[in-house]
Amino acid sequence: MSLHVSRRGGLLIILAYVALAVGYALATPMYEAPDESYHFAFAQRLAQSWELPVQDPERVTPWYQEGSQPPLYYYLASLLVRLTGAPTEPFVLPTNPHAAVGIGVTSLNNNFYLHSPADAFPGEGAVRAFYLVRGLSITLGAVTLAAIYRTARLALSGGRGAHVALLALAVVAFNPMFLFIHASVNNDTLVTALSALGLTLIVRIQRDGLRGPLVAALAVVMALAGLSKLSGLLLYAPAFALLAMLVLKRRATLRRAALAGLGFLAALALIAGWWYVRNLQLYGDLTGASAMIAIILPRPTPYTLWTFLGEMEGLRVSFWALFGWFNVIGPGWFLLLMDVFTALALVGGILWAARQIRGREWERLQPVGLLGLHGVAVFVALIYWTRQTPGTQGRLLFPALAGIATLAALGWSELAARLAGRRRVLSRALAAAPVSVMAVVAALSPALTILPAYAPPPVVAGLPDDATPVDARFDRITLLGYRIAPEPVAPGGGLPITLYLTGEPDPRNLSLYLTALGPDGPDSAPIGKVDSYPGGGNLPTAQLQPGLIYADTYWMPIEARARGPVQFRIEAGFWEFEGERRIPATGADGAPLESVILRGGVLLDDGPAPMPEVRQPVVFSGVLRLNGYTLRRDDERAETTLVWEGLGRVYEDFNVMVHLVAADGTIAAQGDSAPRDGLYPTSAWVPNRPFEDDHALDLRGLPPGEYTIRVGLYRLADLSRLP
Repeated sequence: MSLHVSRRGGLLIILAYVALAVGYALATPMYEAPDESYHFAFAQRLAQSWELPVQDPERVTPWYQEGSQPPLYYYLASLLVRLTGAPTEPFVLPTNPHAAVGIGVTSLNNNFYLHSPADAFPGEGAVRAFYLVRGLSITLGAVTLAAIYRTARLALSGGRGAHVALLALAVVAFNPMFLFIHASVNNDTLVTALSALGLTLIVRIQRDGLRGPLVAALAVVMALAGLSKLSGLLLYAPAFALLAMLVLKRRATLRRAALAGLGFLAALALIAGWWYVRNLQLYGDLTGASAMIAIILPRPTPYTLWTFLGEMEGLRVSFWALFGWFNVIGPGWFLLLMDVFTALALVGGILWAARQIRGREWERLQPVGLLGLHGVAVFVALIYWTRQTPGTQGRLLFPALAGIATLAALGWSELAARLAGRRRVLSRALAAAPVSVMAVVAALSPALTILPAYAPPPVVAGLPDDATPVDARFDRITLLGYRIAPEPVAPGGGLPITLYLTGEPDPRNLSLYLTALGPDGPDSAPIGKVDSYPGGGNLPTAQLQPGLIYADTYWMPIEARARGPVQFRIEAGFWEFEGERRIPATGADGAPLESVILRGGVLLDDGPAPMPEVRQPVVFSGVLRLNGYTLRRDDERAETTLVWEGLGRVYEDFNVMVHLVAADGTIAAQGDSAPRDGLYPTSAWVPNRPFEDDHALDLRGLPPGEYTIRVGLYRLADLSRLP
């Protein structure tokens, strides 16, 4: 591949990254990237005054723990705030009290904040400045990509060098997580760019020797990286390893290498030393990490090997595709595929290294070794950090992306070349397969993963035919009806529920509750629960549009301890989060309602079908069958367990008749009730799923004699029996 073609391809990939990153920036609502509100608040604080804040664990500030970070990124961002004339008071959005922060824990309440058209792009004032700072991050991402391409070209010589460099560039440009973070306000973007530039200079010096301008540039870049984030200091590991390598290879004198090392430290002292000295004076440690940990709180339990292994799952997911506040997860198949590609890259890298060792190509191993050393240093530092406070996040490995991407591309290329033999086109196609998949997922994620997580519920023209009308009113909000999915749910599963809501804006931003009642009603522990703002958090009641009907769907997790068969009874209502005051419900006529209970769906156990002791099959009206019964009795009570089975769907509810009949035909006792005491009405019976139904008969006071138990089904309205 010619140098001209390689550079043109690299430019196209970077332009594609910029277009994709803009899409991520527009798809992700304001402040819905990790700690983004704190990062921007810090920048606004510095726009007020260049003086850094003093961190105090006892005082909550809008910049939270980010005020402990090295300040270079925030000073750059504050310039954009100043240039736009935006307000310098931290721009605060109301938080979602039901927000679910965690790795893919829920499909509800992904939004950490409540949003309105006022904080949407392009916005005004602080909002406009915020999106400009996102643009700064996107620009820094482009710098990172250019540096990675140059690093790979310098590190890899030979016929495949240009192709591998393009692969390395694409690995980063089309990583959905890289795009997401670099489309947000985050100081990771600056330290990643400076780390990539530093590695470019390190590999260049390894090739060309200790040239004065290169050494000076590296000294400045490393010092700036150390003023961007503490992980920027990790560049000094490969830098000093490089000096030692040059001395050992007799490519530099010890004196010259020592002077270069002193220059590195002098630049750090001159450019960033003031910040570290300030930390020492204020907090008693150079890095200020103690103040940050005191704010975000230390790890509550010991960090063991099992802790490490358990948190590697989060590291893996958050390196490739974890959006929002760690709760909008990318496609599972993509993450599994990237596991496979990572393993293949590792195998290919080992094969490449073995080939260089066999051929004694030590010079070709040296730049790759320096990149690997930096990657190891970043990983070890991440583990050291997460031992102190939970923070095992893949984005914290991004400063090592130049090395990670180069090594991954090298491994894929080596493995593809061995599989394809002399067929160069096939070899390059195989090597490019991983980045092709990444590019597709990266392009589709904003539309298919991110936007739906923050979308308000759809609007419908009217109540659908398959919905059950309710017309219950909670001040300004009306529940017109609902639909509960009819498909059976097993214990531990989930129940889809759609509410049809309308009303007028309510500035109190009421919370919605849905509670699946246990077998004993409100007095028993619920078997499922949802608490949320409407729209899964994306439709605060203050944003309701009069006249619109919202189809608001929820997936209610059902407790594994729940037992069926029962028809679900869902208590629905609204409440004020502050003060936890429930909003009283009224009917369409204004009369107060004690509660609003939604009935539908079925909970079914997965156990074996019940078998009666006495089989006595009887079919009522062709669709409801009594399979038999089991009878238990003592002197005071007879317990009859009937085994019923639906042969088809019925759309009416019938009562079960259980009569104790004396020899003269009189009814001596009865145990009539709806099936399973009303918990499983006949209209809810799932066909071909037998179940037990208990009925009790009181025998006290009855004269001795023979009695017969009669069983049947009848309509409660007119007492007519089913044949």
